[in-house]
Amino acid sequence: MGDFRADIKIKLDLWGHKYSMDSWLNYSPEECCGMDKRVSDFFNESYEDAKSKYDDMVYEMDKENREKEEREHELSELKRLKQKYDTR
Repeated sequence: MGDFRADIKIKLDLWGHKYSMDSWLNYSPEECCGMDKRVSDFFNESYEDAKSKYDDMVYEMDKENREKEEREHELSELKRLKQKYDTR
């Protein structure tokens, strides 16, 4: 058997992060599913990078929500205390 080559272009969008691959790849029945390892590596690396960025974004959103809830709680506590001790 000889080498089989394919010109492949992949555009991937994960959680708003764009990845692309444009390459000549080899096809070989001996490799996993006949697919060049670079394709699965591309998908795995792209996913890991996008997932990391997504997790960071979710963490920041949760942090902002916690800070907002804490501020609201503190303001309501301040209002309650002002009403309790304001004798005017």
